[in-house]
Amino acid sequence: MYTFQSRVRYSEVASGNQLSVPGIVNYFQDCSTFQSEDLGKGLEWLNAHHRCWVVNSWRIKVLRYPVMGETILIGTWPHAMRGMFGERNFVIRDLEGHDLVIAESLWTYMDTMAKRPVKVEEDVLCAYQLEEAMDVAFKGRKIPVPEEMVECSPIYVANNLLDTNGHVNNGKYIMLAMQYVPTDFVITEFRVEYKRSALPGETMVPYIGITQNRVVVVFRAEGEQIDTIVEFERGTIC
Repeated sequence: MYTFQSRVRYSEVASGNQLSVPGIVNYFQDCSTFQSEDLGKGLEWLNAHHRCWVVNSWRIKVLRYPVMGETILIGTWPHAMRGMFGERNFVIRDLEGHDLVIAESLWTYMDTMAKRPVKVEEDVLCAYQLEEAMDVAFKGRKIPVPEEMVECSPIYVANNLLDTNGHVNNGKYIMLAMQYVPTDFVITEFRVEYKRSALPGETMVPYIGITQNRVVVVFRAEGEQIDTIVEFERGTIC
């Protein structure tokens, strides 16, 4: 497992002095990026070879939210690479070794010139040490969409939402979706299903479906095509 240690900053917390949901995903993204950098397959290598990794889905369980000022260990490991796909587990732990947040993710390896998926090259496969997958029963990748949803105000895709690949960063969808979650809704599990990358200058229209224990936010392109589905589930934190 690749790890790095950090301390939860004030700029990363939400109400209750707890690490925010987008902050969790940001730590996971940073961890996998740091591993790739240390293995010589980071941004510079990817750009030179016209390659990138694009996340297809997140499945994340929160056991306890890290709090402001707490020192945490963030870890990740790939457990499968087949064809054009890679699968990764992530974890955030406290200094006593207790799991605080756990995650499963699916990624696609892309040719940025041809704008299509490609098979992972042998030298990339050899760079990463595959480990056993986390023994956790995560929910499926496909997120069911409620029949009744409310259309909300459109969101213009501005430059502050973009990442190094030139499209909306996967964590930004979660940040945008959080504004529709009720304040008393304790998120203990969330999933994200990415279908299309929104580009600068486009407009996304959010559709919201809320039940007692579930909030689903669907971001649609102007042509009604689904870009991303975000699901938050309510639960109890031990």
